[in-house]
Amino acid sequence: MKYLLFITTLFISLTFLAQDTIVKQSGDKLAVKITKINTKNVMYKKHKDVEDKQYIMDKVHIAMIKYEDGRIENFNDETKSSKINENLDLRKGLRIGIHVTPGNMVDPDISTFVSKSGGTISGGPDVYYYFSNNIAIKTGVIINHVPDFRGYDKNGIEKIAYINFIGVPLKVAFATGNKWGFYLESGTTVFFKEIQKERHTYSSIIVLQDVIAGVHFSPLKLVSIHAGPSFQFNLGRYILGAQAGVSFNILN
Repeated sequence: MKYLLFITTLFISLTFLAQDTIVKQSGDKLAVKITKINTKNVMYKKHKDVEDKQYIMDKVHIAMIKYEDGRIENFNDETKSSKINENLDLRKGLRIGIHVTPGNMVDPDISTFVSKSGGTISGGPDVYYYFSNNIAIKTGVIINHVPDFRGYDKNGIEKIAYINFIGVPLKVAFATGNKWGFYLESGTTVFFKEIQKERHTYSSIIVLQDVIAGVHFSPLKLVSIHAGPSFQFNLGRYILGAQAGVSFNILN
């Protein structure tokens, strides 16, 4: 009888030991049977689970796995590496967004040394493609609401009239860091014939150079926000303003 009790106890002990153990990042331990390990998660069955149900756990929650044969697989380094790679690709890929740029346009008259100025606002949808976490090309559509300093009212009196142009930009964007960093955007925008017809000084096509320098904030891979002062110019006029924009990753 004693031998039978000893053998039963030994069998139970060996059965209990014949298991894998998941040690979570929190320190909690789970007695399991590992069935499969993928690149992002671990599949397992709970030890002595009569339902034989299979579970899945992301590797980011796992510190290590102790196998029944004594082997130990550490996931801390893998988790850190995964987070580093995720940060490196935080903005990489195709993104869509929108921006707005209020400002003030100055139109200097070289012959009289008199400058006229008026408020402007522009904005529109953006399309980015980030080749890496730092460098992108940017295009989209911009509607620019600018003053016409040679507009006239019905009585022929000169006034500031506002006209709208629609443009297509081609720019390079540069962002440093991961979640926070410096943001720089520069390029050319070609504005085509105005939307509304008024008497104005502009030709049917206007080319403006554009520089925005500021900061960016990328709280998630999905969202990136930038803001900073803006300087638009060509040979005849310049616009000082500030731009704020947001973009969204549409593929991840």
